[in-house]
Amino acid sequence: MQFYKLIFLTLILLSLKPAYAEPLIIKYGDRDVDLAPYYFTVPYNIKTISKKNKKIYYTKDELTGGSYLYVQPWDGDGLFDIDTENAKQVSDVNIDDINFEGQEYNEVLDALIVMADEEKRENLNLWLFSEQSPKAVKLTDADFIYSFAQSADQRTVVYTSRYGSSDNDEGCLELLTIANNGTTSTQKLFCDSDHKIPAKLNGWGSLRINDKNIIFTAQKGGSRTNRWIYRYDRLSGDVTRLTGSSGVVATWADENKFLHKAGRELRIYDIVSGSDISLHLFQNRFRIGAMEIGEQTYLYAITKGVSETTFEAFHLAKNQLVKTDGFVVDMNAGFVHAEDGTVFLYKESTNTIIDYEKIDVDQAGRIQRNDFIKGLTQLNDQLAQCKVSRVTYKSVDHIGGFEIKYDIDAYLYEPRNPIAADDRLYVIEAFYGGQNSFTPAFHSFCQVGITTLSPVVRGDSRFGSAFESSNNGIKADAPIRDVIAGARYLQSKYKFADSRRIGTMGYSHGGWAAVRTLSYPGPEHFEFGFALAGAGIYDILQMADDVPEGKTNIRGWFNKEFGNLDTEREYLSYLSATSHMNNIKAPIFLYHGRNDERITVLHSMSFAEKLRIANKDHELLIIEGQGHSIRGARNWHKIYGAMFKFLERVNAELK
Repeated sequence: MQFYKLIFLTLILLSLKPAYAEPLIIKYGDRDVDLAPYYFTVPYNIKTISKKNKKIYYTKDELTGGSYLYVQPWDGDGLFDIDTENAKQVSDVNIDDINFEGQEYNEVLDALIVMADEEKRENLNLWLFSEQSPKAVKLTDADFIYSFAQSADQRTVVYTSRYGSSDNDEGCLELLTIANNGTTSTQKLFCDSDHKIPAKLNGWGSLRINDKNIIFTAQKGGSRTNRWIYRYDRLSGDVTRLTGSSGVVATWADENKFLHKAGRELRIYDIVSGSDISLHLFQNRFRIGAMEIGEQTYLYAITKGVSETTFEAFHLAKNQLVKTDGFVVDMNAGFVHAEDGTVFLYKESTNTIIDYEKIDVDQAGRIQRNDFIKGLTQLNDQLAQCKVSRVTYKSVDHIGGFEIKYDIDAYLYEPRNPIAADDRLYVIEAFYGGQNSFTPAFHSFCQVGITTLSPVVRGDSRFGSAFESSNNGIKADAPIRDVIAGARYLQSKYKFADSRRIGTMGYSHGGWAAVRTLSYPGPEHFEFGFALAGAGIYDILQMADDVPEGKTNIRGWFNKEFGNLDTEREYLSYLSATSHMNNIKAPIFLYHGRNDERITVLHSMSFAEKLRIANKDHELLIIEGQGHSIRGARNWHKIYGAMFKFLERVNAELK
């Protein structure tokens, strides 16, 4: 069987070669890496499903460049065979060139409502992607939309918006109404400047809308750590604060109750009585939804650990939650869609690019699991290039003469085909690591003999609010100490003397962390050999001073993660790599999207200039036409190609 799988995959890859012979090849020493299999063996991404209308929307990465949205009929049963010959391209928009965020099918318009922009500058609005028109239609005209939700009849959409370039600016709660003839209109219900609530409408919290109420989340003082749930009365226009919470988590038919979460706890709130009852305490971070099956209400939930995902079904009645069924997979899983007793999941792992599952829940709450997409198992089996194992190492904080020890979970990616010991490099992911998902960079590293350690450092969001906030403010360096401990773990495990064979890598917050490890003033010290940093933050005071380099649309995030940009200048300076240039001894590879609005490209450019003046070894690569989210095989081929040349030079200089 494995022989036939190999032949099947080989035929697919051979068919790719004419379109991408040399452009996707990366060279490192005497080895080559072909990125084509990672991007085009499984080039599909399911976006949403309408079981009732029997259609599935997905994007497809094209061999000739770009990614486009398709819709394809599905009979609602059995395996779905993705076939663009039987699908219709929904629009002429290249998804690689825009931000394409949350989307929902709208039955009235028979189309997708999508949060998207035009130039990857995070000017997100609601757009209509319809198979009836080659052009996407802009439905709203805000500077940014955080979240949206549809009414049960899908004729009304509620959304939270922002007018201005930063989350400090005016926020509003708005309605989009769909008329019988398909035309749409918008209405501002109220904005921050109306002073209806002592909080700001500047967050990504979920929304709920019915004929009587809109339930939404707002942030006291604009703080992401202090959220309240409010009710907007659609008849009177009155706004009432209900409870503190992390946000609304599900919608179902009861107009007078809603579900919300407080950390790892699921609660049910009764609008009429004001009661707020705890239903369940989940082990880790969870996501949840609700649906009616027959005349019964069921909840479906996903809880994520380091390596596994737990799926559970619960019966909800009389404010009681009873588990009816569940299972655990050693994968990272998430919801694609749920409708009429069926839940669709995407699944991925360190050795699986993508898989999908269809879960049917019967009237007793029992689960039946089925594969959903035809042919993926065979394709996934052949793409992994690493031996992946889960490991744990110790990280230690020294506080007031005491040692506080932490267990840090991580994935270790080792080359299946190692190279000579004196040529080996080791990379540590500095933030957002430990994900049980397929990373082309790690498997590309393995192909050329580079080992990667991907740890779950403090600040990760999967293990509840305490762990997530364990790097906030004055604790911002906690993940840096976890990365240093990981470097010591690697050096001990593989027993090599030159610590400079270990480097760091990261993107965004991880870009800051990757460079921070090189410039870290201590007291811990480790001599790293290089850093690979994308879209990072290197001089935090640029954010505080609102200079062109420091323009950002997530100022509230900086206040939460690092400290108040207005009042804690000395500490923010301490956290900046630019304040510790003398500590930087190793070369740094920087890359950034030209249109980034979260962390502007000027930030990397100004840091590169400071490195040049200080005579520090560095390279800077700017990716044209891309924002904070970089998409497209050609763009990543450019990044990985330059990165591998940089690492090849680092290795040569270490010798």
